[in-house]
Amino acid sequence: MATDPKYGSDMDRFRNFESIDAVVKEWIGARTTEEVIRTLEQARVPCGPLQTVDQLLTDPRYLPDKWCSPLTMESQVSFRSRVRL
Repeated sequence: MATDPKYGSDMDRFRNFESIDAVVKEWIGARTTEEVIRTLEQARVPCGPLQTVDQLLTDPRYLPDKWCSPLTMESQVSFRSRVRL
C-alpha cells in the first residue's frame, strides 16, 4: 500500500478507505490490544485502548484527580459523571 498510487494522497486514501479499513481490521484482529498499542507507540502513532464505561470509571489514571465524581440520581442509580457540582 505504501507505494501504490491508489493511496498516494490524502484524498486518494479517503476515496479508498474501505480497502484500508479492511487491512487495518485484519491486522488489529490478529493481535491483542497490548500488542497493537505497543506496535503503534513504537511507530510514534498516537493511540490508546477503547474502554468500556466500567473500565473507564475504574481506571486509576482518572480516579486520583477526581476526573469522575460520584453522582446519585433521584432514581437512586449511582454512577460517575464528569460534572462537578
